[in-house]
Amino acid sequence: MLYRLLTILLLLSGTVPLFGQLDLEHWFPPYFRTSPNDISSLSLYLSTDKEEEFPVKIYNNNVEIAVVNISRTKPATYSYAISGMLEASTVLRTMKPSSMGLHLSGEKSFYASFRFAGCRSGCKSEIIASKGKSALGKEFFVVMDQIILYGNDPKGMNYQTSIMATEDNTHIKLSGYNSNLVFINGDKSDELNITLDKDQSYIVVARKEDNPNPPVILDDWDPNFIGAKITSDKPIVVNNGNFISQDIGEISGNINIDQNVPTDKIGKEYFLVNGMTISEKGMEKSLIVATKNNTKIYFNDESIPAVTLNEGEHYIGPYNNYRFLGGTQPIFTNEEPRDIPTKGMYIRSSEPIYLYQMIGGYDFRVVRGARDVTYDSSGMTFSYPLDKEYFPKPQQKLSNTIVVPSVQKIGTYTGQSKLSVKTRIDANVKVNGALLSNPSPIIGKAGWGYYTVVPISGDVEIQSDKDLNVDLVGGFQYTGYASSYTGFSNDPYILVNGNCIQEGVFLKLSNTSFVSFQWQLNGVDISGATNFEYQPTLEGNYQCVVTYLGFSFTTTPVFIPNCPYNVYEVNIGNVCHTFEIEPKFTMPGYVFSKLEILTQPNNGSSEIKDRKVVVKINDTFAGADRLIYKLTATDGYYEVYKATFNVLPNPIADVKSELQPKSYLEDTYYFDLYTAINNENGETFDFYPTLPDAEKELNQLKDLLSNFSEPLNEIYIRVTNQQGCYIIKKVVLVRPAVVPESVTLPNAFSPNNDGFNDVWNYSLLNVYQDIDLKIYDRYGKLLFTHTKDYFWNGKVNNILMPSDSYWVVYSYTSKGTRVSNKTMWLLLKNR
Repeated sequence: MLYRLLTILLLLSGTVPLFGQLDLEHWFPPYFRTSPNDISSLSLYLSTDKEEEFPVKIYNNNVEIAVVNISRTKPATYSYAISGMLEASTVLRTMKPSSMGLHLSGEKSFYASFRFAGCRSGCKSEIIASKGKSALGKEFFVVMDQIILYGNDPKGMNYQTSIMATEDNTHIKLSGYNSNLVFINGDKSDELNITLDKDQSYIVVARKEDNPNPPVILDDWDPNFIGAKITSDKPIVVNNGNFISQDIGEISGNINIDQNVPTDKIGKEYFLVNGMTISEKGMEKSLIVATKNNTKIYFNDESIPAVTLNEGEHYIGPYNNYRFLGGTQPIFTNEEPRDIPTKGMYIRSSEPIYLYQMIGGYDFRVVRGARDVTYDSSGMTFSYPLDKEYFPKPQQKLSNTIVVPSVQKIGTYTGQSKLSVKTRIDANVKVNGALLSNPSPIIGKAGWGYYTVVPISGDVEIQSDKDLNVDLVGGFQYTGYASSYTGFSNDPYILVNGNCIQEGVFLKLSNTSFVSFQWQLNGVDISGATNFEYQPTLEGNYQCVVTYLGFSFTTTPVFIPNCPYNVYEVNIGNVCHTFEIEPKFTMPGYVFSKLEILTQPNNGSSEIKDRKVVVKINDTFAGADRLIYKLTATDGYYEVYKATFNVLPNPIADVKSELQPKSYLEDTYYFDLYTAINNENGETFDFYPTLPDAEKELNQLKDLLSNFSEPLNEIYIRVTNQQGCYIIKKVVLVRPAVVPESVTLPNAFSPNNDGFNDVWNYSLLNVYQDIDLKIYDRYGKLLFTHTKDYFWNGKVNNILMPSDSYWVVYSYTSKGTRVSNKTMWLLLKNR
């Protein structure tokens, strides 16, 4: 193997991490505040891992409003006159383009968070931690808490998302929300279409009071826009959440807002450490939104999915059968005093999901019948997935240090905070220079563990020799806050495809979200080299200077040498996306010994199979490319070849990813397979039962395609264009359970012996089979299990339960299909 050559190639083939908060630029869209709540303290918190002091510029509406200098030992806060740029408190500042929002830009990369709090009508607080350029994207699903009040006053509570554009003439669409939703300005449109210019923002708000589910007490099915989809033709930044929310039926709540990330940056594995309340109290939970149909959710090491979601559907919980598991991390005692054990919960999914953590910020000790204000202290943070890379690349020359300033402070308010570090079990993790020990294992993910430090205060530095995934949560009487951080940076570096000049080297930046690019050779500008990628022709040191708002940044240079061997060029001609090369020596008489790939295609991959090079080009690419391979003879003679080729366009293949049945009879579903084709575009479509059949063109489906009833879960369509190139698309055949709409169960009753609604009647389920129904209190204690009477009188051991919200979990079988883990809150009022 040519280890010297492959070392350069790895600069390209390594996975590029997807997240970062240590970044050159950050954006903060505004939020909408509702009365009577106030926010008296708003501050930006800025920090960095850089030793030398550098400036950070703060912009509003493309106008510089301040410059703040920071360094590793000198974090900073800024709060002067930003309230009007980040907070909208009147309806007139919502549902239209505005100049609100902040854009931060630094000479070097830095962390930024926005912390805000107020205590006029009960304390409210939250932290929004910027994701930097990892927040930029074109497709998002909206995530927020569901407001469940069960008859309590809805004023002051809302659903909201705010959008900020990074380029002029950005077209945005919000769709996929409840058809009965009424926005704050009275708009009832099925979708919102928005146009914004650079650094403009748009706040979308729906008030709870405008969107009851009649009768008002039935909050579980209120019109909201949890799981709505946001799409854009240019990069945007999205915040989402509530000001304020309550999901357990109490009279008050807290701010729950955080920044979102686009769908290409979410994952399938997450881990949550409980916040400042005991995990059984119902404040500690996950908030999940699915991005694909038939997404299965699993907890810890469980092999049976706890819930299955379709695209845009959400899940909040679990409330019953608590899955937070104990470990070896310290117990925290708060001011009440209350002892709070530290526990963790691993969550995985079959498809990528959004997962936000809901925490409790303060665990109240109830005395003399006082209301448990623990339920006012929620906080919400985006949870970074475990199945992504966060360790900085060597080219970035970073120390993998997360610096969070004044972790116990939100402006003028002081809380108690808890730090959780999720990483590999063999990582060496230091907090403020002290090496952490005795990690608790993450049950369900071998080789991973977590640490907690609680309480923690002051400026905090977290360092590690492995990936860092950090949560900071906390609270004070009686509110909460939460934020998350990673060690990865979006600082650009050069990806190299190729070993030396004569092979045809491709240089490309790891991050292309900049205003301009200028490549340099040995420190001198290369004329016309102003794109994010470049193909060098001369030996030397190459670097790229990028510009962004207020600053420029120069990448670490890479040296590209001339080849120390002859390179023979072979022109393959026009090819489709998968093809083979059969290498041969240029001169006869040499006996083949070894075939090696020195450089992969710039837009695909290749492998050696049966003494041939099998090439697979990325589906979306068309145009010129090359790869480099080496042939060695038995006597040691070798030749290096540069195979050039032109990749023809793939078929458009405009087909559906899933197909609904056109009809069903008993347990048989009928599909019109032709309707899977959206547009033909002059292409041919052939149907197959399996992927291998489609690849080899065997067992083609030809009969009754318009009334297809074979028991397959998916079919495969081989789409061929006029150039003879093909692509294979999988189509899932959806067989939904046949469940009547009337299966919605009542979620309130009043066992006060007035002869009206004295029992909770769930007899709507008696038409189904295999009923499994359980009722829990909000602490997870089992109170009731399904009986043949199909009702609960609100009693346990003949003692009437107090007025409260109770958690119902039920499953049943319909038409042979198991409907599992349906959940709802049930309100019991006994007075």
